[in-house]
Amino acid sequence: MNTRLFLAVSFALLTLNVGTGFAASAPSESFTQRKAERLQRIDQRINHLQTQKNCVQAANNPDALKNCRERLNGGDRKQRQPS
Repeated sequence: MNTRLFLAVSFALLTLNVGTGFAASAPSESFTQRKAERLQRIDQRINHLQTQKNCVQAANNPDALKNCRERLNGGDRKQRQPS
């Protein structure tokens, strides 16, 4: 009787290990979606930083530099502040 129980438990554990191994190897749709969204946010930040860099490089005086900061960062701060 102990042999049968051992075999049944062994088979169950083997089935669990094999089943989870296959499931873990295939990416889930939610992972793929989260990854795509994260990459999109990173691209948006890169674009924003490139815009800031271009503005600062084009600034010829302190007022122009100040305008870059106000124009590019000021809008973000207004959005982040609670209403």
